[in-house]
Amino acid sequence: MKNLQVFLFQQSWFHLGSLIESILVESRKYKNIEVHFLGKGLFVCPINVHQNFCRQSRLIPAPEVVMSKFLKEQFSGSDTNFTFTYANLKQDRGKSNLLSEFIDLNSLQKVKWGDTSIGMAISSYLISLTKDSNPNLNHFQNLITNLGFTYFQIFEYLIGLNLNSSSNEIWIYNGRPFHERTVVEFARKNDIKLKYFEIGGEGFNQERWILHEESPHDRLKHQHSISAHCQTNPLNYPLIESWFKNHQTTSSKAYAIKTNFEISYRLSPRTFVFFSSSDDEVASISDSWQSSWGSQLNCVAELIKYFESHPELSLVIRVHPNQGNKSKQDKLRWKAISSEASNVKIYNFDSKVNSYDLLSKAIGVFTFGSTIGVEAAYLRKPAALLAPARWDQLIPHQYLQTIPQIDQWVQSTVDNLSPNVEQLNECFEGSLKWAHYMNTAGKPWSKIVVRKDHRGVNIGFLDGKSLKPNAVIIVLSRLIRWLNFQIREKRAPKDD
Repeated sequence: MKNLQVFLFQQSWFHLGSLIESILVESRKYKNIEVHFLGKGLFVCPINVHQNFCRQSRLIPAPEVVMSKFLKEQFSGSDTNFTFTYANLKQDRGKSNLLSEFIDLNSLQKVKWGDTSIGMAISSYLISLTKDSNPNLNHFQNLITNLGFTYFQIFEYLIGLNLNSSSNEIWIYNGRPFHERTVVEFARKNDIKLKYFEIGGEGFNQERWILHEESPHDRLKHQHSISAHCQTNPLNYPLIESWFKNHQTTSSKAYAIKTNFEISYRLSPRTFVFFSSSDDEVASISDSWQSSWGSQLNCVAELIKYFESHPELSLVIRVHPNQGNKSKQDKLRWKAISSEASNVKIYNFDSKVNSYDLLSKAIGVFTFGSTIGVEAAYLRKPAALLAPARWDQLIPHQYLQTIPQIDQWVQSTVDNLSPNVEQLNECFEGSLKWAHYMNTAGKPWSKIVVRKDHRGVNIGFLDGKSLKPNAVIIVLSRLIRWLNFQIREKRAPKDD
């Protein structure tokens, strides 16, 4: 039996709740379970913390303290030994600085340290922090340096535990955020088995928890997990149909906006629609997610040029509404998209147009990885990819990487002399698997009770105790986090 090592940086109730449920279900597989909370001494802390104000106060117990007390009681007298450690990381800047100057995100992402992707991890943090797909690194040189020190700092702590592949297994939340990604890189470097706990399905429903055997951000392995899930869990067709219908309502999908707005641009019979993706963070996962077109904006520019040179065709560009939640710079970049051609129409992120109207009327669809490609497949609509997607093996839309490939696909779609019914059906079947997985993957809460607060926000309770601090504690914690960021984390490091 192996020893289970869990590394925590986050305090959201659904992170902790997913971990609690996972541990209780899987505990018999391990002789020792140790949860490490790495919240003290970090050079750069996680972006969102719920409680670092009075964190270890007995009067106001932090969420992870509530969790640890509960689990200690659960394992009291059992054959499994459970321990909880508040790690105090060393403030050591002895490592050489690999991250002195970078002019752009692309150069940063290529940086490796000891065969680990430190540059990808740091760029993911910067994208999440700024909500910008291409942040100006000139503003963050000191922060990048401090993130490098944090990366080494976490590595040093992990090295000190003397973990190995034969006797240890590691669990981490999700695996994409910077701090968790550091643990992931350590485990991969040392060939230690990894599992990932988080909310099941799409994440925002918070009805189920899941423990992934493979990284949810490994594009190919995760799709294999979806296929395996569908093989052992028969497809629920009414539930699948309901999933697609729900995605066309305002409550579940930003693309669908309930409005009396009429599409001012009359779609011709030869109209193609490009749906953008707002998933900028996937570009910082690995090279397997990166498009041959480079940035999404560059791809859009090339697509516009192609259609401008083919006036017999029409192109509608629908920018994802979630782009409105990105940085000012990112929004300005998308606002700058334009075309004087009469056959090109752009609906930006603040447009009230219903994207599903566009989808239904289009002769063909382009996506840059957006999950609306899944819905195009469900409608048996001809569609093509302009970037790798998290569903591109389940739904084999053709990946167009050059202008000649775009031209060939567009012309064959327009001609429609011999539609590839077999491929459309294969894509349709893949869309069913995707929706089924999102509906059913994971397990329902057992120990966690989910209730809504006065604002309708979900909160998890454990034995009647909230795993989410009250609003005052959260506000004070965010204030302390912001002050720490301004005063220490984004400034030049001082010699110890």
